[in-house]
Amino acid sequence: MEKTKDWTLIIGGIILLLCGLICVAYPGLTLVMIALITGAGFVATGVLNFVMWLRTRSVYKVSVWSLIYAIINIIFGLVFLIHPMVLANVIPWLCGIFITALGLFELFTVMKMRDDGFPQWGWMIASAIVSLIIGIFFIITPEILPIFIGAFALIQGITLVIYGFSVGKWELR
Repeated sequence: MEKTKDWTLIIGGIILLLCGLICVAYPGLTLVMIALITGAGFVATGVLNFVMWLRTRSVYKVSVWSLIYAIINIIFGLVFLIHPMVLANVIPWLCGIFITALGLFELFTVMKMRDDGFPQWGWMIASAIVSLIIGIFFIITPEILPIFIGAFALIQGITLVIYGFSVGKWELR
């Protein structure tokens, strides 16, 4: 029997489409949710690191720095959870700074690789330039980040739905 559709891909694509629409329609809510999810992630990581420190401190002679790291994660997480609106305003700048730094790193790396004779440096320099442009764009226009995330989710959702409907047309070998 020939499989004509992959409903897992189709449903996943529809979920991504809905998430993308929400991100585009409600950019402020998107940033607040990112702040809350980030806060929950920091708290969970901190709690798990604390439990690991408790369980292994005597066996492995784990440093007190592991405990400090766990406490800092919990504090950061609580700050994100208690003040998500404030941190929602900071997230686009942090993303912009990170992506700009990545772009600079890529640029310096590719220049060195080009000097060393690496043949495919053109694509890498294009990636560096795109990273720099996107990073600076997020710093200058922070409100665009949730729209960018939403557009990405929409594109990926459409792609998954197309794959889901097309899977039966390809023969797996």
